[in-house]
Amino acid sequence: MKNFKTLVEENKVYKLYELIVQSIDKVDDNLSVDEFSKVITKVLVNDYGSHNYDKFIKVLVQGLK
Repeated sequence: MKNFKTLVEENKVYKLYELIVQSIDKVDDNLSVDEFSKVITKVLVNDYGSHNYDKFIKVLVQGLK
């Protein structure tokens, strides 16, 4: 059974996922992977900083397996 913290984090991730998909649909429902990657890069650079790059890449790679 999942603990409360895990459930809350999964719920946050799902809510953000839904908002991102809705936003993409509003801007361009045929958004290319290149454009999407550039947007995520801009968010990471402007809002999270270079000290988070390694962790971001690690989590991304794990999620793609």
